[in-house]
Amino acid sequence: MLIIPYAHRLMLRNTIVIVSQYLTVIFGCSLLTQVCADELLLSTNLDVQVTDTKTLSLTPRGTDSGPITRQPPPIGTLRGRVIDGRNTTPLADATVLVAGNTTTTTTELAGYFMLRSVDPGEYALTVRVLGYVPPSRSVRVLVGRAATIEFELPLSMVALDQVVTTATGGKQLNSIGNMIGTVNADSLVPTTPVTSLSDVLNARVARVQVIDTGLPGASPPIYVRGLGSLSTPTQPLLYIDGVTASNSTAATSTIGEGVAAGRLNDLVPDEIESIEVGKGPAAATLYGTDATNGIILVTTKHGVSGSPRWTAYAEAGEMTTDSDQFPFNYSGWGHSSGQVVSTCTLGTVTANPCTRDSVTRFTPLRAQSLTPLGTGNRGDRGLQVSGGSLHSRYFVSGDYAVEVGYINNPVSDRRLPDSLNSGSARGSFCTHPNAANAFDGRVNRITDRDL
Repeated sequence: MLIIPYAHRLMLRNTIVIVSQYLTVIFGCSLLTQVCADELLLSTNLDVQVTDTKTLSLTPRGTDSGPITRQPPPIGTLRGRVIDGRNTTPLADATVLVAGNTTTTTTELAGYFMLRSVDPGEYALTVRVLGYVPPSRSVRVLVGRAATIEFELPLSMVALDQVVTTATGGKQLNSIGNMIGTVNADSLVPTTPVTSLSDVLNARVARVQVIDTGLPGASPPIYVRGLGSLSTPTQPLLYIDGVTASNSTAATSTIGEGVAAGRLNDLVPDEIESIEVGKGPAAATLYGTDATNGIILVTTKHGVSGSPRWTAYAEAGEMTTDSDQFPFNYSGWGHSSGQVVSTCTLGTVTANPCTRDSVTRFTPLRAQSLTPLGTGNRGDRGLQVSGGSLHSRYFVSGDYAVEVGYINNPVSDRRLPDSLNSGSARGSFCTHPNAANAFDGRVNRITDRDL
């Protein structure tokens, strides 16, 4: 019995005849040889030839044409470059799409891209980069040749063609029914003194109010389109790279502007690429009732094709507050009818039992021995590396921050801890009760399969 696997194909002129999954031939041959093949097709008008790779090649008997061999499928290559139309600067991480199918790729650091194993034909390519007009051009791919195309992208004067993130994927801004505010954090952070996610959002998105106190570990209240409730939390929903993240705070009431701990500012601004804020009832339609108060979509940085690109940063500074902004408490002093020195209020002065002769002023927030307001400090340092190839890209980041708030225990309140810890090592918590140490590490790897 002889079994010819499915991989063997019978070729007749320009027609490939694929045998069934297993072709069973009742014959007295244990190997696929030329003799066996000749005896198999003895009663037909076909000549057969068995190659060294056990491939069957058939030709009509009595013709001079040689055996028909299988040719590889015709393919081509498509390559190109994306640059800024103003100054020919290469645009990295631009998305190149092929119309009519799901083929896509991104440009490397020098702006080049390549699509291999492309069938011959004419294709329409579209390039999308945030802040630029997405052009579309046609290109023809020939067999065994590389087609080359270059895109010069002009700046977009309006944001209607901008691609934003939604619950169902990337959409053009002019195709969705709700307002979305966008902040390009990757270009903002290097040139602006921001230290947290709330600093990036503050005063940069219309109708988004951030009540930031600047205290370490504090999560400020964020109001999207105003205060929506007096008793329930008003924090918007937070998504990081498409995954829901905790944005709750320790506060149970939104009345007043109290300070509460939360997770919003755990994100490092240097690791953020862009932030999008969804506003209005239409945002809740896509994300559910949890998005009633709005939604914040954070996209972190990812790798760009090319050689490893290292980025290091460090910052240090002081944190303080102006105590002169707090008003004084005033007290009047005078003598009563018995020449006794006492405080003279407005009521006693009006009734004439007290004659005012002096006025004093005092506030504990301005007294050096009583004020809890002092000087804090902040230090931050980090290292990032990104790179990769056209098929796999990576981004690795590490950050360490130490922050000591400007809230200090007054000198008078340190006396008891000092006496209790006399002769022993005492930590800095008694002096600086508001402090935070944070370490952040992030690894992001994207392959062609993830696109």
